[in-house]
Amino acid sequence: MRLVVYGTLRKNGPLSWALPRHLGEYEVMEVSGLRLYVLGDVPGAKLGSESDKAVVELWELNLSKAKELALLRMLDRMEGVRYGLYERSYINTPKGKALVYTYCGNVERCLQIRDWEAWQKKSYREKAQMLKGTLEVGISII
Repeated sequence: MRLVVYGTLRKNGPLSWALPRHLGEYEVMEVSGLRLYVLGDVPGAKLGSESDKAVVELWELNLSKAKELALLRMLDRMEGVRYGLYERSYINTPKGKALVYTYCGNVERCLQIRDWEAWQKKSYREKAQMLKGTLEVGISII
């Protein structure tokens, strides 16, 4: 099973515990056809054009069919699939087609980024400057 993760499920993310790292390998890479957005404390992705690029972890998980289904059920719950928050989508990667969870909401007023981990490392001041103009309510840093 190939799985693309781009935010909280990545190696250093708060939900990284959910992926059975001992049952597969991953590679950090830039993929085409995916746009990442800042949705507050979490990222969201939308399918995009070939010119859209995002930094992701591409996982090759070696799971039995039963374990794969169990993992997908758990990820569906974590991603709010039942409630229409995220949905399963597929993108082409350099290693073939892979599953990715994409955000179902409106991203019109959200900041587009390339790499969630790089975003997380920015200072509050840098983030506020980048977010300026994307939010209904202004942000001020004292």
